[in-house]
Amino acid sequence: MDSRRGEVSRRDPRSEKGDPQGSPFFFALRQRRAAGAFPARRGARALVGARFAALSVAGALASAAAWADAGTNANAAPNATSGGASADVVVLAAPEASRLHTLACATGREIASSALPSTLASIALASKDDAVFVAAGAQLLRLQLPGLAPGANATLAFGATSLVATGGPDAVVLAAGSGDAPLSARDRETLASLHEYRLDDGRRATVSSLVDRPRRSRIVVAFADLDEIWEIDYSRDAPPVLRGLVHDYRMREAVELPGRFTARAFAVPGATRALVAGSEPHEVLRIDASGALGVLNLNVRREIERPPIAAAPAPERIAAWHGAHSHGWVLADENADALRVLDARTWKLAAPLPVPGEVLALIGMDDGTVLLALRHSGRIALARTDVEARRLRELAATAQMGLPPYRLVRGVGECVALVDAQNRWIAGLASELKPGTPAAAPGRGS
Repeated sequence: MDSRRGEVSRRDPRSEKGDPQGSPFFFALRQRRAAGAFPARRGARALVGARFAALSVAGALASAAAWADAGTNANAAPNATSGGASADVVVLAAPEASRLHTLACATGREIASSALPSTLASIALASKDDAVFVAAGAQLLRLQLPGLAPGANATLAFGATSLVATGGPDAVVLAAGSGDAPLSARDRETLASLHEYRLDDGRRATVSSLVDRPRRSRIVVAFADLDEIWEIDYSRDAPPVLRGLVHDYRMREAVELPGRFTARAFAVPGATRALVAGSEPHEVLRIDASGALGVLNLNVRREIERPPIAAAPAPERIAAWHGAHSHGWVLADENADALRVLDARTWKLAAPLPVPGEVLALIGMDDGTVLLALRHSGRIALARTDVEARRLRELAATAQMGLPPYRLVRGVGECVALVDAQNRWIAGLASELKPGTPAAAPGRGS
């Protein structure tokens, strides 16, 4: 496949605003508190720490088939089941990244653990919350949740460094790495190969970032060493891709390629370090190899803006937000007690949004708010922020500390957990969907 050739796609009604049927996500809380760590509130329970170390990307290859034949290698809690969905759990790696663990989101209690056939590189949760996909060396595994029993396995042609698992009726798993064939699309149930991506002209490439745009049914792919972006449509009714010289597509002058899985490539100014999804389905923030920011518009397939922002933070410290009148991204600098706000109305920085403490981690929520982890007065607080209204509400806090940098990670169900640099569980939030829950109440930092 020559991704550098011109390409025209027939107009797809999904490309404008995405799927209008999608329901918003409203984040609420079941608070859990460490005894004596901070002032007691109604229904307080203990926060229990659990230590698990950071993910490692290197490792020796092993046979997934032999691992599966040897048994599950799982130690499950008595109430854990080997299959089916499990509410409010988070999946983390053990110290040497050779075991995987499921933990109760709100307490950190271990539910199950399982040995891996090789050193872990990446994990992705199934959209149905019933499984986790694991890249370990060249092995791709599907483990059932919450008990981590083996469900399927496959051997890739490369060592995968990143995964994305999509949702919907046409869901797939896309594994990425480096080489002349750095991408592989797999069936979400069997992990059988659906499409292999090979570059032409003897080129090799390293995938630097994968972002799913579910309301477009497309995955955006960036490269650390190519000045181009790919958009891969995984829906079965994807419109055909027309390649070649096109004077009139109605006369079928171009070569018509299948719409599903054919990469729609477009050029960008330089290689890409990382991508950060936007709140609009057609927008993605790009961090180039120099650290500069650019805004991708997938409808027109080009970088439309280069916001005048110096010294952008790491991609995990950038999150999308949206409100009633605008949207954009917030940037959390190291050791800062305020957020930089990029507003899509001008593609410039708005006035900084002060917050009551040092920002340790952040993650964008589906209702347009941003969940923050803040350190203040010897404790870590989790707070939800309405960026447009400039309001913040604390949801929970803990005196348990860890080693920076921290991350907020999504788990199964309504779980979001805070983990430290050694992948230790620090705190977690879990709740049921409650449509109509206010995004945030007035509070400090507003």
